[in-house]
Amino acid sequence: MKTLLTSAKQQDWHPADIKASLEKKGWSLRRLATAHGFAAAGLHRVLRNRWFNAEKIVAEAKIG
Repeated sequence: MKTLLTSAKQQDWHPADIKASLEKKGWSLRRLATAHGFAAAGLHRVLRNRWFNAEKIVAEAKIG
């Protein structure tokens, strides 16, 4: 029997899907990084590693 926690677990996005979603909203990781005061390549590591603050920036850009 599935529990609520198991059925509600979300899958991580593939890095290509994240980049495509940002591009659809007019952003790139480079532009997003510089807009938030990071080095130009600063947000690229969010595609490989957990980094809550950067994940939040990317998520807000994809929604907004």
